Amino acid sequence: MTAIDDIAAQLITSTLASLAAVGAEAPERYCVIPGEFAWDACECGTLAVRWTGNAFGTSVTSTTQDTDTGCGPPVVNIGLNVVLLRCAPGPRSDGAPPTCAQLAVAAAVLHRDVFALEDAMIDAVMALRANSTILDWALIGQSPVGPQGLCVGTSYNLTVAIKNTWRSCG
Repeated sequence: MTAIDDIAAQLITSTLASLAAVGAEAPERYCVIPGEFAWDACECGTLAVRWTGNAFGTSVTSTTQDTDTGCGPPVVNIGLNVVLLRCAPGPRSDGAPPTCAQLAVAAAVLHRDVFALEDAMIDAVMALRANSTILDWALIGQSPVGPQGLCVGTSYNLTVAIKNTWRSCG
């Protein structure tokens, strides 16, 4: 679906710009992925946008009107999950846990990433709303990810409403 690709590309571009603005390293890998995140091998610096499904609705705002007499709802709500993962310190070679200093640095990186990602998502959806790609949006919430393996990060759920241009009668 082109709209999902356009939205995901804008989210990735905005996030990379936001991270650069706060002096953070860019993720080593960024992509749109179809399913669950792979935890078997932590890839440091991963930014991923994943489509979580569609929910059809009848309207977004009172100013959105259906000018088409076709079948189906005029608006589709797209659920997206945006995740930014970083590697966290693990046990040292002697089996001892990470030092307090290592954990403090990892916590500071995670804290910075949370706010950089949130700013980027707002910038992305506002830009897409300005060019009418998105009719409306809702940032559902942020949650921590991990530690799982040696990955930790942050995850945001975002719902965007777009005009249903592929309505069909059946």
